[in-house]
Amino acid sequence: MARVSAQTGESLKFFQAGLILSTFLAKVDNGAQANVMSKFTTDKLGAMIEKSSVKLTSYSGDKIPVLGQVNIPCFYKGEKYWMKFIITSTEGAQTIIGLDSTEKLNLIRRVDELNKNMNKENLVKKYKDKFGELGMPKTHNHMTIDENIEPIVSAARKIPYSQRDKVETELKRMGKLGVISKEEEAAD
Repeated sequence: MARVSAQTGESLKFFQAGLILSTFLAKVDNGAQANVMSKFTTDKLGAMIEKSSVKLTSYSGDKIPVLGQVNIPCFYKGEKYWMKFIITSTEGAQTIIGLDSTEKLNLIRRVDELNKNMNKENLVKKYKDKFGELGMPKTHNHMTIDENIEPIVSAARKIPYSQRDKVETELKRMGKLGVISKEEEAAD
């Protein structure tokens, strides 16, 4: 079953000629600029790979081998969508639903504009009953962790050069407040 949204619980199903060919897990990654699928999964679907001039690189800058692309009809919440996937020969590659498709499927919504009256001061005033000191919630939450799930380590996202000074200033501010502390060794 292709779970693409833990919040909606909906499945993304891949169809051809109205018949369900296969279902599989797909990771939603709004940082990905393309949908990516392994040749193994493509073969399971019986989809024909077309030529593609697309070049893929991982977030860490490693080149990802590209075999071509496929266009697959999908039904999600009763609507039909054609989605293009770049096919890789990388063994064990996870199927990824990228930014454009997550927006097309309404899994996420990009907000490019904020209300002019919603500055930091106004937000703090409006929601003062929700947050305490340093923006911490006033209520306690409980999280249950399934011990059978294997942890996943993801590559760190790079900070855009234009934002580095702001991030450094904020990290120093949070360090002075005791919210965070610098670690010299890697975490377990």
